[in-house]
Amino acid sequence: MAHDLMWNLIPADGSFNSKKGDKLPNFEIYFEGFYNLQFIAIDSIKKVSPKNKFFQDYLTLFPDLIINKQKFENVIKPMLTIANNNG
Repeated sequence: MAHDLMWNLIPADGSFNSKKGDKLPNFEIYFEGFYNLQFIAIDSIKKVSPKNKFFQDYLTLFPDLIINKQKFENVIKPMLTIANNNG
């Protein structure tokens, strides 16, 4: 599901993933840092290894791999809402 993909965009230790449960990040607090991290990651991989399989997760959300803050917010916010509604 799309809301599961959001969590997979940031590499995390398995122990963190097993503890997150139903907790969702507070959009207002964490969005800026989350966006910056994703932007740097995509930009770096594009420059260093443009054919990297890492992009497969992003292509689902951003088929053209062009990401700006508003576009990213328009994708992430509904995913948080869906995740919240699904428990």
